[in-house]
Amino acid sequence: MTDPPRSLRLAELVASPSLATDLGLGQPQEHVLRQTVLAVRLAEAAGLPEADRAAAYYVSLPA
Repeated sequence: MTDPPRSLRLAELVASPSLATDLGLGQPQEHVLRQTVLAVRLAEAAGLPEADRAAAYYVSLPA
């Protein structure tokens, strides 16, 4: 028996190209993901509302 298909969240889809960006810029693997975690943690520490924390997440990922 196989597992049911898992839905893909937008955040996961947007984060996946960051791995290629790391390679292209010569950065260590998952560098951009670490930067994103730091941005969200700073937003949380600053007490920003959920919408602003989400914006910090998406802005910190390269396009």
